Amino acid sequence: MNEYSASKISDTLSVVKEIKETVPLAVSEVDGALSIMMGWFKNVVLYPVRQANLSYKYKYEHFENELRAKYNEIPDDKKCDPKLMISGPTLEALKYTFDEKELREMFLNLLASSMNADKSEIAHPSFVEVIK
Repeated sequence: MNEYSASKISDTLSVVKEIKETVPLAVSEVDGALSIMMGWFKNVVLYPVRQANLSYKYKYEHFENELRAKYNEIPDDKKCDPKLMISGPTLEALKYTFDEKELREMFLNLLASSMNADKSEIAHPSFVEVIK
């Protein structure tokens, strides 16, 4: 081995040693930064989603109870499936107005009417737009 090769190997080994000492620091800094970013994302960005998920279950149960109560008021021989052209737009509109009690009540009444054979003919799809 000549002197030039020994010097090159020594330089390479010192660079490798430096890298070995620096990489753990860089990794820990990146990990720390990543942890901070993920914590921020979870606690700040996703906070409204987490809150919405908490209230979603309550709203769903509340809606189910209200609709079931209206459905149970319909005599058994008058119960029918609602028309999709009423139930679809009504449920779509409800997702934006659920927190407004008066609007929710009107939409629930429209759904209940569409499930009552005596009233289903007068439950018109345009009522969804009128209620909106």
